[in-house]
Order: sequence, then C-alpha cells, then structure tokens
Amino acid sequence: MPQDILLFTRDIKKATKEIEAAGGRVTHQFTDKVLVAQLPDDVDAGALKQSKTSPPGSLDKVSQLAAASWQAKERKSRSRATMRGKGLDWDTPGFKPPHPPQEKTREVRTGGSKKKALSRSTGTPTSLYLEGSVAVGVVIVSGTQAGTVLSAAEQTKVFQEVQEGLNFLATAEPLANVSFVYDLRPITVTVPPGPYLDIAGNWPGFPATFAAGVDAGIVWPNGKAYFFKGNQYIGYDIATDKVGSGYPLPIAGNWPGFPATFASGVDAAIMWNNGKAYFFKGSKYLRYDVATDKVDSGPYDIAGNWIGFPAGFASGVDAAVMWNNGKAYFFKGNQYLRYDVAANKVDTGYPKAISNATWPKVSPNLATGVDAVVLWNNGKAYFFKGSRYSGFDVAKGEFDLTAANTENIWRDAALKKMGFPASEAGSVQYAQSLKASKGTQWAYVAYFTKYPLYHFGYAVGERIVMHYDNDGWGTDSINAVFAHETCHIFGADDEYADSNCVCASVHGHYNVPNNNCVNCSWPSIVCLMKKNDLQMCVWSRGQVGWNYGLTKVDAAVLWPNGKAYFFDGSRYSRYDNAKDAVDPGFAQNIAPHWTGFPATFASGVDAGIVWNNGKAYFFKGSKYIRYDIATDKVDSGPHNIAGNWVGFPATFAAGVDAAIMWNNGKAYFFKGSKYLRYDVATDKVDSGPHDIAGNWIGFPAAFAAGVDAGVVWDNGKAYFFKGDKYVRYDIASNKVDVSTAPILNNWPGLLKWKH
Repeated sequence: MPQDILLFTRDIKKATKEIEAAGGRVTHQFTDKVLVAQLPDDVDAGALKQSKTSPPGSLDKVSQLAAASWQAKERKSRSRATMRGKGLDWDTPGFKPPHPPQEKTREVRTGGSKKKALSRSTGTPTSLYLEGSVAVGVVIVSGTQAGTVLSAAEQTKVFQEVQEGLNFLATAEPLANVSFVYDLRPITVTVPPGPYLDIAGNWPGFPATFAAGVDAGIVWPNGKAYFFKGNQYIGYDIATDKVGSGYPLPIAGNWPGFPATFASGVDAAIMWNNGKAYFFKGSKYLRYDVATDKVDSGPYDIAGNWIGFPAGFASGVDAAVMWNNGKAYFFKGNQYLRYDVAANKVDTGYPKAISNATWPKVSPNLATGVDAVVLWNNGKAYFFKGSRYSGFDVAKGEFDLTAANTENIWRDAALKKMGFPASEAGSVQYAQSLKASKGTQWAYVAYFTKYPLYHFGYAVGERIVMHYDNDGWGTDSINAVFAHETCHIFGADDEYADSNCVCASVHGHYNVPNNNCVNCSWPSIVCLMKKNDLQMCVWSRGQVGWNYGLTKVDAAVLWPNGKAYFFDGSRYSRYDNAKDAVDPGFAQNIAPHWTGFPATFASGVDAGIVWNNGKAYFFKGSKYIRYDIATDKVDSGPHNIAGNWVGFPATFAAGVDAAIMWNNGKAYFFKGSKYLRYDVATDKVDSGPHDIAGNWIGFPAAFAAGVDAGVVWDNGKAYFFKGDKYVRYDIASNKVDVSTAPILNNWPGLLKWKH
C-alpha cells in the first residue's frame, strides 16, 4: 500500500517533480514548504533530495500549524470509543444532520420576507467534479468576545480534522488523482456575534439618523409602524414595506397632547389590547387614545401605576412590546420583565436577565440591552439596538438565525481583512482567485468559526461553513462532516431519510441517480452521504464525478448461480446474467468480501477460472489460490503455479493474463501473445503454447497480442476483454462474431469512468 509521508521542502516545484519521478504524487500541499506525498512502498522518503522528513530551516506560523495538524492527525485514534456517533445515520434521533432538509431555503428580512434557494448539488463553476487538483481556502475565523475565540490548540484541531477528511477523498479514488492545495488563513475579527442585521439597507426609507438607531417603535392598528428618534418620528407602511413620504416629522404638533418633555423624545412605546397606546419618558408615562388620536391621560409616574415594577424599571424603561398571548414585555438594561395584562401586574419571578436561557439564540448585542421592539403582523418581532436589529419568531419562541444575520457578520469582516469585498460576492471572488493563483482545476472555501451560525454545518455555492463545536457529533467528527459537505460542493446528494432524498433524482455534473437514498428499493449501502462513516458508495462516487463502475477488466468468472464477477485492481463488480446488468451497489472492494483472499490478491488478481469441481482458481503473479464456491471462501493457497499446474512452461508459471473454461473439458490460459490448452480430466497441459494469432479466428491484432480477461457465458459465447473493448467468440462456429465492441453501454453498469 502507498505510504503518506509529511515532507518539508525549500522548492515545492522541484520537490513535486522528484516525487512524481519516483512514482508518487503530492496529495496535500499545505504551504510552499510543507506537503504530504503518497509514495510507493519501495521508495525511501529519506533518500529524496528536494524534500525532507524534517524541516530544513525555520517555518512560518502557517507552515508550523499545517505540520502540527498533520502530526496530530497521525497520532489520533479513530476508534468508535473516541468518536461520538460514528457509523450512525446523519438523522439519528438526538443528532442534527450536517445539512438539514429544512435549510433548503434561508430567509433574509428586508421589511418582509425573501427566500433564496440553497442547493446541495451546487453546480458551481469552480467545483464541477472532484478530479485533479483542488485549491481549498481554509479560513479559521476567531473573534475577541467570550465564546468566539479559537485557541491555537483549537485551530490546530480544525486543520487536523480538515486534513483527515480531505485525505480520505484524496485517496478514495486513485484514478481521479485528487490533490489538495491549501490556503490556510487564521483570521481574528473584532465584530460582535449575531444574529443581527444592519438597519441601513434593510428598512427601506429609513433616514440616516434613524438607521443609526431608534429610541422607540410601535405598530398602530392601521397597518403603520411608527419609529421615534429624538424629537422626530417616521411612519413605516407595513404593506409596502417602506417609510411613507414626507418623513421624518417633528413629534411636536403631530401627536396631540404630548407635553414638551415627550415631544422632545420618547424612551419606549407599547400598544395595549384596549385601543390605547402607552408612551414612556424617564419615570413618566402617558396614555394615547388611538380612536380619537390624542393623549387622553397623563403623564403619570410609572411607580405605583404599573404594579410590580421594581425601582429600576419604575425610573424608566428602554423598550416595550405587547405579545399576542396577553403578555407585555418591558426591557431595561440587560433585564426584562413580563407583565400580565389581564391581572394588571408583573408576573412572578421577574425581572430576568436577557440571555439565551430566556430569549433563545439572542445576540450578545441585545443581551446588554434593547432600544426598541415592534411586533409585525407576520408573527415576527424585531428588536433594535444601535444601528442593528434582530428578528424574533414568536411561534418558535427564538431569534431567527439566517446566513445573513449570522455568517455574513464575521465572514465579511474576515474577507475584508483578507483584501476581498465584504460580501458573498467577495467569497466567490476569493475562490476564483485561489483557482487562478494556485493553478488548480477547482477551488472552494471552507470557513470555521465559533460565532453563532444558523446551522452548524452546511455547503452553499462556493463555500462550506462549519461551527467548531460540530453540534452533537463533536470535534472528533469534523473530518466526516467536512468530507460530507465537500461532496455536496462537488455535486453529491444526501441519502438519509430526513433529507427527503428522491431516488429518481439525478445529481452532480454527470446526472448520476441517487439510488443509495434510503427511500429507494435498492439495497442501502454504508456511505458518507448517509452515515457518519468515511466510506463512499457507488452512486455518490458517480455524483462527485468519479468512476462508479470498473475502468477495465483484469479477470472474470461466472458462478453457477448466474452471477458473474469482474475484477479491476482492488475492486470488483457483480453482474446478473439474467438481468444483463451490474447488481445495485457495485463496484465494491475485494477486501473484505472475498473471504480468505490474502492481501496481495485483495489488491488485484490477474486471472480467474471456474473449474468443474465447484472450485474457482485465482492467479496473481506466480501464485494462485483455490476458492470453494459452496463455502464462499478460500480453501487452499497461495501456492506456486510452478509444479502445481503440470506442463506450464516457465513463462506461464511466472504468471498468466487470462484463463477461460471451454465446454469441451478444456481450459485455456493466455500469456502475452501465446496461449496453452489444459486438459481438466488428465490435469495437465495437453497442447501449446501456441500463438493466439491464427488460432483464434477473427481476433483483431490488439487481442492477438494479448488479452486481459475471458469468460464463457451460458449462451454458448465466450467473451474476451482488452482495455475498454471486448470481442465475442462463438464456440459452435469457432470464430469471433462481435469484434472490438466498447464495454461501456454493452455491459450495463460495468464501466462508468467518465474522464
């Protein structure tokens, strides 16, 4: 098996050329000094000239982080005991899936509701299919506030897990030649965590002074909302989602009965369920009659009139809102109280702190205090603090988390520090620049943070976004979640039940069906897109653009039950003779499905043949093994061919290319351009070696020079394979009757490689 070696170099280009000349390849280029190479077993990494197994000099901080992360990965135990949820379906009760089906859309408020689709098979131009070189920007975003800081050890952990997840993808399909070139960016930003959005740009028509912050807000029964700032106010039309014309206006003269102290500004306003509105200023309040459009009572002291108000609230409130459950909420500093309208008093146990325990998913920005609250007629409440606001879903009882009010905040700050536009377009630009600057075929971006997110892990467009805590899966499973989301980036779909996956749907650049979806009638197979497990099923392989069949045929055998087995390197497919198609779920690895195959045979076989004694014989180099079909396991070997196959000349004893059992009690063995005939009854060679050319009538020149595999079907035909072509030989007429036809499409499901 190839070995993955951490190497250090002074010249990445020269090191890459040397590694490739030695028969290896670079699977990870972390920086221009640190890389990982996959080297053949017989290559001594210590003998390399252009790269070393220890640093040739001092390393920069990013290179140190990359090397330390890989070394930590190598030390990490991956047992079930250390990984919570390993092997479980992503939608197992008690866990959240990395990309839940309810997040197919996200909502951004601009006075109303707008939805933007999230695609799980992104089709992004910079990541069409997972083959060749891929640049990945790993942006680790740490904040400065409590709960947002990623320590040096945690940053190492993030990159360690990323390396492990991508190392699986780099090695899962050697023919795809996947390699990752990294741009590792540890970034510290100072923005406070969301969820929040800027008032400016999201509340159409707000003048600059109001966009900088409001003092109070109230929703009138006529479908208008009024916002107050200093001695002015504006009217906001909920139906048209914008500020009405002619605003702002002075409070004085437009709110009949407001005394001068209130006309100079109000602290809070609330609409009661009796057609009255209450306005608060300092320790006073007044009552406004909506029907007559004037003050009908007050000002009065808060103290003594609002039963249960503690002294701090009686001296003044910052914000107030009436819920549709008959409760009113008043805010002062970092506390709030709940007022029962029917009982006309503060509920027991208040005031309480504004926190996640009392207002789920509240932003730290609001936890220190609220300036104003309004309840919209769509069941959303909007909390204002300074130049920002947050949406609250009254039905769910929690603040809304969206990409816009969580991810954008810290992501845009990080992009700005990196020199890119502070926007989603800036993230796309970063991915495009990675592809160009690193000279790779593809590129995408991965953001990691402790800032609040609307979901702990998701892929959209050019980027993956993940929270360090990784929800209930824990940090030891970041590798699997990240690999899962990377597969989304390159076109794979989910397969677990809660994703509502559809069997008839097609995904990825090559429109591969989602037949491993748990809702299908096909047998469900362990797969990264279904479970927390680093395995790839046949259909996911195709969706990311990989071969999901065989690429060639090394050996073939037909079992007595009508199933044929075709081998290609370490993989095999099972073909149903009756259905004339590959069975669902194939190809698979030889190991561990062929019981007793030694490692050398599990890595690939040269030839296979079924004898008439219920045994199959598999050949690899100068060795062979005997497989008992009835017990489904190896029952003898490996043995030397030489001395056990009587009459084999030295060239055939050193190895055979193909073997085939004829219906006349003879077996034929092929090696290069020669073949010999073996008599089963006498158990020895009875003819040959002979030239294939001239003796196998109709064989084209390429096949006469040698064949890769052969098998006799139960229709009186023999099939010989060479590369991606085959010929069909009619046994009765003793000649080829179908010449050099493509395996692809003629053997449904057998060959699938696209590139």
